[in-house]
Amino acid sequence: MTETEQTAIDLFTEKYGKDLFARFDKLDEEYNELREALEDYKNHLPGSREHLIDELSDVSAVKTHICGLLGVSNDKLLTNAIIKVKIREVNPYYMKEIKEENVIPEKKELTLDYILERTCSFYGYEDIADCITDSRKKDVVKVRQQYCYIAKEATTKSLSVIGSKIGNRDHATVMHAIKQVNNLLQTDKKYRDEFIELRNKVLGITPVVFEPM
Repeated sequence: MTETEQTAIDLFTEKYGKDLFARFDKLDEEYNELREALEDYKNHLPGSREHLIDELSDVSAVKTHICGLLGVSNDKLLTNAIIKVKIREVNPYYMKEIKEENVIPEKKELTLDYILERTCSFYGYEDIADCITDSRKKDVVKVRQQYCYIAKEATTKSLSVIGSKIGNRDHATVMHAIKQVNNLLQTDKKYRDEFIELRNKVLGITPVVFEPM
């Protein structure tokens, strides 16, 4: 949170209170005024640019206050947006309600096979077969669990389909794996740092702020 953001949040909280829903109502109101200003700008009315910027600042102010009430910075929101844009560069289906069979796949589509291959390779397993057995070796289990987590995050495949790539694990097993990774990400810094390095390599993105599911 920048000093300017915090100053604005403190000021708006003192002036308008902490009613989150009331602030969202105000945001809707400001967006309506912004749309009106945009129409003036489209029609090249005198002073419309200044009016548009003024309304945009009002929207930004209310949004910043809402972020403060939720305990998240504008910078964090932008970081999350950047993450999604970069992931969609390699997986156009990420977090989109689109049926893959109705879309012509792009060359950069992120597949489960690719995710599994890169995860295995990251931990020194060049043969995927070594990681899809029933082995309980710590690193092998880690590979399977982290593959499940990244596959769930970056694709629209069902848990059963994700599990089919690692020895036909069922829905419940994949869900358990994801929960295990999520717990370790929040309690084990070394594990978290290692996972983020893997995730960034698999998704092909530069290091960014990462929040567990």
